Amino acid sequence: MMKMLKYHNEKIKLGLIILLIFNFKLGAVIFDFETQNDEIILRGNGNGSGPSIDNGFLKLIDGGREKNQQNHVIFPVDEQGIHRIWEIDFRMYITRGAEGCGIALINTDIFTDDSLALNMAKWQEPAFDRSFCLGFDIYNPPTSHWFDEFGNFYDRPQREISLHWDDQEIVKVISPFEFRADPAGEDDFLQYLLRIEYLVGGAEISLLIDDNQVFDRYFIPGMQTYPFRLSAGAQTSELTTTVYLDDIRINLIEPADPPQKPILINAVVDQPIFIDTRDSSHQVEFPRENSDFGRVIMNLSLGEMPGGYDPWDKGGAVYLNEGSTRYELCRFITPYGRGYVWKVDVTDFLPLFKGRKQLDLHVDTWMKKEEDPMMQKGWVTDIDFEFYHGSPIRKPIAIRNIWNGFHEYGNPENPLTENLPAQNIRIPEQTSSARLRIVVTGHGMYPNDLNAGEFMLAGRTVLINDRRYENLLWKTDCYLNPCRPQGGTWKFDRAGWAPGSIVMPWLIELDNIVPGDTLNLEYLPDQYLNSSEGDHFRAHHWFESQIIFYR
Repeated sequence: MMKMLKYHNEKIKLGLIILLIFNFKLGAVIFDFETQNDEIILRGNGNGSGPSIDNGFLKLIDGGREKNQQNHVIFPVDEQGIHRIWEIDFRMYITRGAEGCGIALINTDIFTDDSLALNMAKWQEPAFDRSFCLGFDIYNPPTSHWFDEFGNFYDRPQREISLHWDDQEIVKVISPFEFRADPAGEDDFLQYLLRIEYLVGGAEISLLIDDNQVFDRYFIPGMQTYPFRLSAGAQTSELTTTVYLDDIRINLIEPADPPQKPILINAVVDQPIFIDTRDSSHQVEFPRENSDFGRVIMNLSLGEMPGGYDPWDKGGAVYLNEGSTRYELCRFITPYGRGYVWKVDVTDFLPLFKGRKQLDLHVDTWMKKEEDPMMQKGWVTDIDFEFYHGSPIRKPIAIRNIWNGFHEYGNPENPLTENLPAQNIRIPEQTSSARLRIVVTGHGMYPNDLNAGEFMLAGRTVLINDRRYENLLWKTDCYLNPCRPQGGTWKFDRAGWAPGSIVMPWLIELDNIVPGDTLNLEYLPDQYLNSSEGDHFRAHHWFESQIIFYR
């Protein structure tokens, strides 16, 4: 701590500064904790003396004092209105231990009472209605159990950072950079920069720690700007941590109008899913003219049937039919024995969302039909689409399917490559850029060699006009999936998917392309030989892919 205290002793003594700078683009608020200020609300909800302002910084939690602390602070309300870009930078010192801390930008249209306690079950995973939060979780100890609620089966680093919107965790990652200090060392505060940029139908989140990128324009569908006030909280358990904050600066850039509500299109309502209804078709009336829309978000929910959930993880997909061609809008994997709700950006398919269309829903369930409907297990599914008015950054103008199907992997008598022929695609007129969107999931396990294809890492290469793009079909963050905990082996690494999640595509961006030219596409999987014998489910890869052209 010597280095940290030396830094504060050398600071210019300005007192607690609340500096407001206004012009047509920028407003700034600065909090520098040299003295106490009555406008900052300090509250302690657990053991210990609570948070304090001391030695020139905010002591959110002092881990050396008491176990089982839970403290939070609420900063003064700022009346600058709503803006399109938020930048919050601050210095934070946090040590190893438990549990962690969080930053909350609470919505003042909802949270208007200064006496609000803001009691959180987990400040390291903060969540408030219609508010954005940032969580720092430093305690996720390893487990050797396959099926329990604890996820860190592979003993991965316990430095997790999560993004939250509207009372729901959106994503959680292991920080690539060690932000936890050694309390016995001389580590100083680290500099954090959070940037939120609101776009049509959502927001992009970026986070830097000492210039190290943690999130780079991570898109949260449906997140819209709002008036906020800053709050922060931290907590300990039987293990303790220390969390100090200093030099908080809030920049609000580009005043914005209140966001417009999207147009909502219901597509699937209360659709039961069990073996008799694992495939269903639905007629949907999309807008007849969609040129004024800049974003389309699909909401997909799995609810509980009267007899309970299907206990297994099953592959599912949502398709849209355009004439005789079927396009996969998204692929998902059901959770083990529970439901969930996802928001999926499907703007790439905007040219298809026009007029009356058939939507197909498939879930690979084998849950038997019960004679008594009240005993029926499975899921109840709802799907709707939110259409947001505005101009997209780039407008999709055409979509072409590339490779699809459910193909065996590792059989020399039926090579995977023979089912994935090279493609020659002409670039449409008015195209300025394109994106190759590839969705692949691996299925099958023991007695296949290497537990292929569900539990085997698989390298692959795509050639586009002889330019190489390489990728690993492997997902190592299944245990951080916001749909947790679950039953089954929900925490295990897998070939491109996790139980209870949307399957994320491999996206390859193509710039500097010329309308009228031809794209030559090849998909080359790594060599794999499955030598297992007998009657069992062999390794397979499930393919859907498209190329999207933009103007």
